[in-house]
Amino acid sequence: MKILKYLLYVLLVLVLIGVILGLVGPKTKDIRRSRFISATPEQIWPYVTNWEKINMWSPWVRMDTSLTLEYSGNQGAIGSKYSWNSKKMGSGEQTITALTPYSSMEGDLVIKMMGESTSKTAIMLQDTAGGTKVTWAMNGKNTFFEKIMSTMMSMEKMIGNEYDKGLIRSIH
Repeated sequence: MKILKYLLYVLLVLVLIGVILGLVGPKTKDIRRSRFISATPEQIWPYVTNWEKINMWSPWVRMDTSLTLEYSGNQGAIGSKYSWNSKKMGSGEQTITALTPYSSMEGDLVIKMMGESTSKTAIMLQDTAGGTKVTWAMNGKNTFFEKIMSTMMSMEKMIGNEYDKGLIRSIH
């Protein structure tokens, strides 16, 4: 009986720590990674505005072989989206919300895993001598759970590392 009492105290302390971390954790996220690609913005543009082509180099698609994807809308147009369902990564969707030809694609990202998280995403192209600087970015408010996670591990580093992997696999 005494052991149950101590386990209850430990559980209570852990819950209390989680609540405190959720209250004081980072309120926002702003993650971005860039890579130089030896191609013009015009050559890269179809690969950042078409969900099927983006998902050819997205690191998250490779993380779960049972992942299912569904595409809707006119690819490369505002309003086109894809949704996914995964045992490892939950479900969600991403929708193109703004396009500036050969310059940027912006989107809304909704991830349903331990609650619902929403973020703004963007892939920006900057014409440079000999190629294009491609920047992949995500920002938004952290959910309560994300605040807890962000205090225990660097979400910027974790997601940023995946952006790096994707950019390395992107078109060359």
